[in-house]
Amino acid sequence: MVEIEQLTLRLPAGFESRAGRIGRLTAEALSNVTAVTSMNIAQLSLPPQTIKANWSDRVVAQRLANAIGQAITQQQQTGGNQK
Repeated sequence: MVEIEQLTLRLPAGFESRAGRIGRLTAEALSNVTAVTSMNIAQLSLPPQTIKANWSDRVVAQRLANAIGQAITQQQQTGGNQK
């Protein structure tokens, strides 16, 4: 399980009215990510992700959650800040 204290997303122009729902759905999707080890990550930055305006909020959120999950896995593999 992944526990996130704060999630900040920067979405492209035109997504303002969808941002709240996309954020909630991203957090929901991340609840299904399993961490191999317990660790603290103070900040996790991702490169810009490609999303399209015609994608559903759920698809956008799942893609973001997948990218975050991959970044967490990469942190674990490189040693990160383990508890």
